[in-house]
Amino acid sequence: MGAAYGGVWKSTNAAAANAASVLWTPIADDQATLSIGAITVSPNGQTVLVGTGEPNNSVDSYYGLGILRSTNAGASWTLISNATGAPSFRGLGFSKIAFNANNPSQVVAAVAHVGADEGSNAANNTVGLYFSSDGGASWSLATILDPAVPGPGNVQVISGSATDVVFDANNGTFYAVYRAHGFY
Repeated sequence: MGAAYGGVWKSTNAAAANAASVLWTPIADDQATLSIGAITVSPNGQTVLVGTGEPNNSVDSYYGLGILRSTNAGASWTLISNATGAPSFRGLGFSKIAFNANNPSQVVAAVAHVGADEGSNAANNTVGLYFSSDGGASWSLATILDPAVPGPGNVQVISGSATDVVFDANNGTFYAVYRAHGFY
């Protein structure tokens, strides 16, 4: 689990019948930021992706530095600070990350602006949806299209904070929410 400026915590007995016996251990206190916005674990339980930054739209939300990636269940971490060909993730926040349960190499992350203060980078227009085809080792900014109104065709959404993403295993589809745009 992760907490707003509380880091990443791991329990190996969280399902214990007696809640008082559950133990939690901090596993990322030595990283460059403790500001956590999203966590996901691959279906095999080994790859952990932690999106830093708190995209809550509050004045006391702290900015992120990118994605912390562990391929050994949190024993060690690598910071991914930007996507391929994109500016730094610094100053942004990750609101959700989802693995494709049928193909864990595919991952999608929702990235949004952080609140007005605490290091936010409102000038960074690289918010939106990012995707990975290598289990979160590298990322690319997705192109999002809206239907053209009126008329045929589509219009590219130029930047917008993505606030949620989930994977529907039954349909093999990712679904996402863009602030002030809608569902995709």
